[in-house]
Amino acid sequence: MSRRLRVTATRQALRASAASARGAPTLRPRASDPGNISQRMLLRPLTLALLPAVARATTTGTSLCPPAEFGPALDELARHLHPGTVDRAGGPTTLARHYVERFRHPCINDGAGTSEPWPKSKRRSTLIVDMTDGTTGTRFLRCACRHVGLRGAHNAKDLKTLGTRYLDGFDLVADSPVPYLTDAIVATHAPNQTVFALTIRDPWDWHAHRLWHGGADSWRAAHGGCARGFSTLGEPDAKTRVPRDLLAMWAWALCVAGRRRAGGVGEVTVVNFFDDPSPGEERSKRALLRIFRESGRDVAQGRLDRAWNQCAKMRSGPPVANATTAARVRGRDRLAAAANATAARGGERTMS
Repeated sequence: MSRRLRVTATRQALRASAASARGAPTLRPRASDPGNISQRMLLRPLTLALLPAVARATTTGTSLCPPAEFGPALDELARHLHPGTVDRAGGPTTLARHYVERFRHPCINDGAGTSEPWPKSKRRSTLIVDMTDGTTGTRFLRCACRHVGLRGAHNAKDLKTLGTRYLDGFDLVADSPVPYLTDAIVATHAPNQTVFALTIRDPWDWHAHRLWHGGADSWRAAHGGCARGFSTLGEPDAKTRVPRDLLAMWAWALCVAGRRRAGGVGEVTVVNFFDDPSPGEERSKRALLRIFRESGRDVAQGRLDRAWNQCAKMRSGPPVANATTAARVRGRDRLAAAANATAARGGERTMS
């Protein structure tokens, strides 16, 4: 602003102050006044900078799945679990309260879709996303996909830091860190760019088998990027709290996926490999064929059968009661696991 314009603006301010003190009406500067124009030009960048922060609401877990929609998602989830699972975990009311308490917080990746490493995806093919924790058959799923010609990522740690572009190099992603990045994937990928699916199992079985992993006492169930306060697997009351965390997370994930489908949660594929009895596992096979078909990949039944047989060596052992028992089981199975690894020559050994 030139010296002449600054003097003009100062004189106008003094006149307005004096008029206000006398009780006279304050005269506003004319829009054509050079001093007024200069002031507006100075204020405009500040105003524009503030607009995005005001316009964009913070993403929370309960904004991605409103509490009113959690109940129907939990009901749909229960169809794929043992009868009475929800009641054993405390009942629908307890789980709904648990859900709100855990998922009402801002999501970790709030703002994804607007900046690196999570810009909007430009992929043309459809990405298959398993939204749930490991130890639900994620290795088996990845193995089956690999044998039908899909490029799968299992436990791809680089995804957390490399974001969208790394994610879009695969046809399928499963296991950590995927179920910790649900909010980011939803924000960066349009519904026609993804097929969301869930692999699940009995929550108490999951807890027992998860403890097979070394150091798992300090682990927690995956939180989707939006939950807080989940319990560690080794807590004294973990058998009560961890199943509630799991059911809240799985129902939330199902709800989020269902909101991207015209038919809601009923159109989202849920696979429970562990409750589909042998021989045949026909229900799980039909679920996989549905996932492939929805992603635009036509996989013949015979090809899937061959892939299934290739991956059939990946079995899960009996449930264990606690971390101490798990340690004994791991020690007992070391030799068998080593022999299995040698025979498989790099193939996945456990359904996890």
